[in-house]
Amino acid sequence: LRIRAFSLPAALISTVGVGTFRGLLDTKTPLFIACVTEAVHLGLDPLLIFGIGPFVGMNVTGAAIATTAAEWVGALWFV
Repeated sequence: LRIRAFSLPAALISTVGVGTFRGLLDTKTPLFIACVTEAVHLGLDPLLIFGIGPFVGMNVTGAAIATTAAEWVGALWFV
C-alpha cells in the first residue's frame, strides 16, 4: 500500500490529462497512452513478480512496483 501511494499523483495527472483531451474532442490520444501504459504494466509484472532474468522475484511488492511505474509512464506522457 505504501508503494502504491506513490502513484496517487500520477493517477491525478492522468485523470486530468484524459479529461483535457476529451474536452478537446480527442479520444484517440488518451487511448494510445492507456495502451502504452498497460503494455508497460504487462511487461513489468512478470519480471517483478516472478523474477525472470536478472530481476529478483518480489511477489505482491513487485506487482505494486510494476503498477506504480506504469502509471508514472502514462502520467509523464500526458505532461
